[in-house]
Amino acid sequence: MPGGTRETDGDIEIWWRAPRPAPHGYLLERSAADGSNRVIVAQLKGDALRYVDALASPRKSWTYYLTAFDGRYRLSRPLVLRYAPRED
Repeated sequence: MPGGTRETDGDIEIWWRAPRPAPHGYLLERSAADGSNRVIVAQLKGDALRYVDALASPRKSWTYYLTAFDGRYRLSRPLVLRYAPRED
């Protein structure tokens, strides 16, 4: 399941391509670039292919974890996506 991150209008967009929708959706988590302070950002519908994180600063580096989810348990190994601000 490939994916990526990019800055869009001052927010961070997270996108991915799944071979098929997750039946119960995805759990999206964010942490600092070093993996500390991991928090749940959103629970997404199974057909979601992108999410805009308006709460994270695009001037900092972040790590995102996207995992298939059934409402109680994580069903897969997470897709790990890293965001780093562009150097001007």
